[in-house]
Amino acid sequence: MSETPACLLCGHEREDLLHVFKCRATAHVRHAKQADPLFDTTWQQCGVLQFDHHFDEEIRNLDSNHDLTVTVDITSNARRRDAWTDGACERNASDRFRRAGSGVFFGHAHFLNASVLLPGTCQINQRAELFAIVIAVKIAGSPLLLRTDSEWCVMIWSAIVIAGCFHSGAFDHEDLWLELLMLTRRQPFAADGMPWLILQKVKAHAIQEDIDRGVISGMDAEGNFCADKLATEGAKIHSVPGHVVRRHAKLIKNTVWWQIEAILTLQERNKQIKDLGFWNASHEAAQIDNEICEELSVMPIAAQGGEEAQYPNFAWGFPTLGAKHAVILDPATAITGKSWQYKRVLHDLIGKYFNDLQWAVNNTNYVSWIELTLDFSAASGVWPSDNDFKQQGLIQQMRVFRSAVKHFCKLHKIKLWPDHAVPQQYISVLRPLGMPSVPGLCNVRPVFRCHSFVDEFLMSTARAYDKAGNPFNIPVPKLPCPCI
Repeated sequence: MSETPACLLCGHEREDLLHVFKCRATAHVRHAKQADPLFDTTWQQCGVLQFDHHFDEEIRNLDSNHDLTVTVDITSNARRRDAWTDGACERNASDRFRRAGSGVFFGHAHFLNASVLLPGTCQINQRAELFAIVIAVKIAGSPLLLRTDSEWCVMIWSAIVIAGCFHSGAFDHEDLWLELLMLTRRQPFAADGMPWLILQKVKAHAIQEDIDRGVISGMDAEGNFCADKLATEGAKIHSVPGHVVRRHAKLIKNTVWWQIEAILTLQERNKQIKDLGFWNASHEAAQIDNEICEELSVMPIAAQGGEEAQYPNFAWGFPTLGAKHAVILDPATAITGKSWQYKRVLHDLIGKYFNDLQWAVNNTNYVSWIELTLDFSAASGVWPSDNDFKQQGLIQQMRVFRSAVKHFCKLHKIKLWPDHAVPQQYISVLRPLGMPSVPGLCNVRPVFRCHSFVDEFLMSTARAYDKAGNPFNIPVPKLPCPCI
C-alpha cells in the first residue's frame, strides 16, 4: 500500500486492496482465465467446510441407525461358525472424501452375509475392520472363528481376552472395543471350552502363489476376497459422487491460479514502486522469489490441464485441506495455520518483516509506536467471520502472535516500546476483498507513527479512514537498517 490514498502507479483515486489486484500498471503479469468461481455451494454438501450443519445432521442420522442388535444364542452347545471379515475405504487419500465400509462373509449366497457402511465421522480402514467384527458377532448368534487380515485387531483382542478386562483409553476406537467385549462377556466360553470369539490372522489379497507356498489356504483366500468385496460395496453406499470430487478439484485449481496471479501482481507492483523511489518500511510485505514456491502435495495439477506452462517458475499441487494453502513460500519465511507456535518459522518471519526494528529503536525520537497489521486470513486460511473461530481461535491466535513478538525482542535484546511511547500494539484483521488468501504475503508489516498528543492522535486516526484526509503513514528515512 502506498502512503497516499491514490495509487502511486496509475493514479487511481482510492488505493484499496481490491484495486491492488486490478491496477492497470500490473495488468501485463495477469492472464485471462475462464470465469469460474472460487466457491461453490457443493462445498457444504461434500464436507469441505469445517463447520457444516448439513454434514453434522447426516452424521447424526448415521449414528442413530447404528443398531444391528441381534439376540445372541448363549446356549453351551452352540456350534462355532466360521466367517471372514474385512474393511475397505474409498478415496483414502482425502480426509474429506474418504468413505469406509465393512463386510462379513459366511459363505456364498449365505443369508448372514453383510455389507454395511461405516457410520460416524471417523472414516478409516482400521475402524472399518473392527466394525466388521462387531457386526459379525451381532448377527451370528453363536460362537465365532473370525478370520481377518487386520493384525491390529487380532493382537488387541488377544490382549483383552488374556487380561479378561478392558482398560479405558488403552486402545484406539474404544467405543467399538467396549461394545465387542460386552457382546462376548455374556458367555465367555463356548461348548469347545474356547472363548466365544476367536480371531485368526490371514494374508490379505492372497494370490495363487501364496496358496501354493502354504501361506494361506484356498478357503481362507476365497473368504477374504469375498469379505473385501462386501466391504467395498458397503463403502460405495455412502461414497462421495465423482462429480463433486471433480468440482472440488476444479475449485482448488482456480484458487491456485488466483494465488499465483496475486503473487506475480505483488512482485511486479513492489518492483515498480521501488523503481519510482517510493519504497519504505510500510511496503515491507511481499519480498518473495519465484524459485522458493513449494507444493504441499505430490498430485500434479499438470494432469488437469497443464497450467504450469503459464507459470513455469511455480510448483503445482493439490493442497491438503484445512488451514494450509495451495502454494507456500520458503518455510523459513512463510507462515501457515500450524506455525503459530513460536518456532523457527515464526522467528524468521518476524526477523524478515521487522528488519527495521533496530532503526526504530535507535531513532525513538521519530517513532511513537508501531502498528502490526496482520492479514489473518492469509496466515491461517480461516476467515475471521466464522462465528466459532471469531469467538475463540482469533483471539487466541492474536495472543500467541503478541507473545511471539515479545519473545523475539527478548532474544535479540530489542526494546520494542520506548518508555515515552504509547504502549499499545494494534493488530487489525484484513479480509481480502474478492481475492483468495495469499500465504506469506502481507501477513505482517510495520507501520511507524509519528509522535503526537492524545487528541492529535485520535484526530489522525480519524483521518486515516477519511478519503480526503492527509497521508497518515509517514515515510521512513533511508537509514542503514541492520538485519536482525
